[in-house]
Amino acid sequence: MSYHSLTKFAQPLQIKLGPSLRLAVFAGLVHVLAAVSVAFTPGLQGWRLPLIALITTQFGCFFRRQVTAGSRWAVSSIAWDKERGWRVASAAGDWRAVRPEIPVFVSFRLVVVRFRVSTCRRRSVVIVADRLGADDFRRLRVLLLQTALNPSY
Repeated sequence: MSYHSLTKFAQPLQIKLGPSLRLAVFAGLVHVLAAVSVAFTPGLQGWRLPLIALITTQFGCFFRRQVTAGSRWAVSSIAWDKERGWRVASAAGDWRAVRPEIPVFVSFRLVVVRFRVSTCRRRSVVIVADRLGADDFRRLRVLLLQTALNPSY
């Protein structure tokens, strides 16, 4: 293994999250299944329409926050370097220093992480592999795992 490959993950990382077709399809299917189950559940005569409206509204919020990162509360960019640590940016472009909260979910094609913005505020982000390049996704996964194992990282 070369020295360059060993030190590549210590280099600063800055990624811009793009929209995810896979996440949109999966979230759409889950919300459609929830609406169908509400529609065919006996005993919900007066609650069907309000519950389906609530499911539809929740899908819209999820879509804007997680799939397209178009909401002002959505995480649209993530950065890490040794001097400043973790930072996230919203769709408006304002960067904030954050700290990943344990546990983080890291798998081959999916990362789910909550960032603590302040004592009371958090930002969650669902990152599917098709939201960014393969090398950036791999480096993000390694950095999150290193942070989980060593919080001072």
